[in-house]
Amino acid sequence: MGAYRQFPLAFFGLLLIAVAAPLASILVLPAMGALPLVGAVVCLAGSLWATRRPPPVDRTLAAGLAVLLAWAATSALWAADPGFAAGRVLRLAYLTAGGLVLLAAAQTLEAGHKRLLLAVFVAAVAVGIALLLEELLLNYPLYRAVRGIPSRPRVLPSVLNRGAMVLAVLVWPAMLAARRFVPAWVAALLPVTLFGVLLGTQSQSAALGMATAGGVYLLAARAPAVARRGLTAVLVVGVLAAPWLALGLHDAQPSFLTDWRTASAGARMEIWDASARMALEKPLFGWGMEAIRSTPDLFQEPVVFMRNRDTTMHPHNGPLQVWVDLGLVGVVLTLGILVQIVRRIGRLSGPAHATALALLAIVCTVSTVSHGLWQSWWIGLISTAAAFLAMAADDPARRRQAEGEGALKTEMHGPWPASW
Repeated sequence: MGAYRQFPLAFFGLLLIAVAAPLASILVLPAMGALPLVGAVVCLAGSLWATRRPPPVDRTLAAGLAVLLAWAATSALWAADPGFAAGRVLRLAYLTAGGLVLLAAAQTLEAGHKRLLLAVFVAAVAVGIALLLEELLLNYPLYRAVRGIPSRPRVLPSVLNRGAMVLAVLVWPAMLAARRFVPAWVAALLPVTLFGVLLGTQSQSAALGMATAGGVYLLAARAPAVARRGLTAVLVVGVLAAPWLALGLHDAQPSFLTDWRTASAGARMEIWDASARMALEKPLFGWGMEAIRSTPDLFQEPVVFMRNRDTTMHPHNGPLQVWVDLGLVGVVLTLGILVQIVRRIGRLSGPAHATALALLAIVCTVSTVSHGLWQSWWIGLISTAAAFLAMAADDPARRRQAEGEGALKTEMHGPWPASW
């Protein structure tokens, strides 16, 4: 039975996400947390209706995530607010399950449906970039229209930060998908144009993530194995050494960060320093989920750069958040998941491999300097990007070309490797 018969509703669930995710974020609508979950429910319903079973999720990845969530649930026993911590773990569990369902459904769709979805997705991301530029140049007309704000009051540019971040992540699978329809250099205009637009926003995290992802992509295009191994090494060392790196950075206080007050870099250093000290007080098991949110006396005097320090909800650093909440046990489990992901990326080749590494690079970069690791919209965004990357990476034309090259080598050299 073909994929169309197995998942007739998956197309519509993913179509909703493809259209709404880039555009709703520019309109500053709180959609990224809910959209992937709604899409996953539609995909799951279609699978259960047609086959009486859920989509075939990646069992190894699901097992790794389940173990991490089980440890997070256990940490609620010693958390400052056990009820809140348990509720957060429950929300993470259904968001993670939704992401796995989306990824499975995206990979199982019939090739023609994938192509149509990817075309819509590319168009939506391109329109999102154009709308982001329009909002910046024309004094936020869409934002004002949606909220009924007249043209006179000033709108803070930071209102577009989340929409800019959504586009910065989704543009990478969109670029890979666009290569199916236009030449590679035209597809590359998507991230290049977006990077230029981001320089006019206040989202330095998005711009930094784009720059990092672009560098990883260019390296992976020339030396795939070097890029993959290098990124893996940076992830492992960076996550394991995060508390000591944060302490050292705060002690050094480099001028290029302390003078960059508009980007809150100095405040970040103080948050990271306080979080690192907290993590090393209970390094093995951590303080329990959402510990910093429940720690009113996190900062020590003197605090130079922080302003509203009592409103700090998370460390603005994913590795430190895992260290504080889940300890070394959680860090090891998280690294196990990251290594699984890198190994799966290693199975790809060509532009798909380079794009997947770039996507991983921007997610990890932004998670290190900005958003809370457990935020619903951030998890939803990662799930969305992974699903459309999986669709874009499965290019039948490129697969037939690779099979043809393999057949040619077999014909020339027989069943033995060419190097023999």
